[in-house]
Amino acid sequence: MIAANAQKMDVTKDYRSNQEISPLARKKRRPDRSQGGLLSSKDKSIILKGIVLIGLIAIGLVVSSAYCAGVNYSNNLLREENIALRGEVDTLSIQLQSANNIAHIEKEAIENLGMVYAEGDFFVPVYTREKPEDNLAGLLKAKAYR
Repeated sequence: MIAANAQKMDVTKDYRSNQEISPLARKKRRPDRSQGGLLSSKDKSIILKGIVLIGLIAIGLVVSSAYCAGVNYSNNLLREENIALRGEVDTLSIQLQSANNIAHIEKEAIENLGMVYAEGDFFVPVYTREKPEDNLAGLLKAKAYR
């Protein structure tokens, strides 16, 4: 029995600090299961805050993806408008090239405006001696204030 007591004494010593530990200190304390189960109220509040944070992040992701979808939709509309405008610019540049053609201008002047090529009787000579002494703006101003 003495040997057993000696072994018991060795078991009750803390080898790190060479001090004896009371039997109550060696027992692991378990949480009180009668009032809340395995989790304490602090643990529950941490878990609840984590769930709320994850929920807020999920809502933020949904809102940001909806915003991105709206921006993507408006970008697609702008691309379609740009394609239509590019086609219109091409059409207008072709029309402009055909309108600047000398043959086309001559045809329009003769058919629609009734212009003809000048012959000997259709000339109106402009002489420099008939040129007014003042400029046109000065003459108009002088007539307006008389």
